[in-house]
Amino acid sequence: MRVRRFLNLLLAIAVLEIAIVWAASAEMRVIESNVAEYPVGTLLSDNTAPNLRPGGRVRVLLPNNETKMFQGPAPSEPTYGGVRGPRKPE
Repeated sequence: MRVRRFLNLLLAIAVLEIAIVWAASAEMRVIESNVAEYPVGTLLSDNTAPNLRPGGRVRVLLPNNETKMFQGPAPSEPTYGGVRGPRKPE
């Protein structure tokens, strides 16, 4: 009976340790990307905010199985009317 209790205790400790290690290694997995620095399948730590170029998009799978989209700044529009800028289409 003592051996069985001891084995149950060891099993409970092992399960708790696995749960703690699992929670500590929370990572985001890239599931969609148009940025070369973050290819699909890349693992990012959960405190990473990708630095993206204009128009860049990265969708990640969070540890709680939700998704989050990171987007870079919107691409800038060309300015018209400048001395050396592009001409406005007619």
